Amino acid sequence: MDESVIPKGMYCYDDKGYCPYTREDERYKYDAHGFGCVSSTWCDYLKLNSAQLDFEGRYEKDGGKRYTAHLIYDLCKICGVNE
Repeated sequence: MDESVIPKGMYCYDDKGYCPYTREDERYKYDAHGFGCVSSTWCDYLKLNSAQLDFEGRYEKDGGKRYTAHLIYDLCKICGVNE
């Protein structure tokens, strides 16, 4: 994986565009808390999606709770690369 293509900053996008590892995933949908069922967001870099995170309630790394699904769905960067 090429970390140099991941945008700088707190989000999966910047003024130059979106992260090439992030995409909408039609295979998995989840209830957006009153907004109907929406597609999940998949990250090829982390190999996970927001529906998976929503189901698990967290993303564990190094033995600790770190993130919720809505961060990746809102394109908030959770990989920590180029922050």
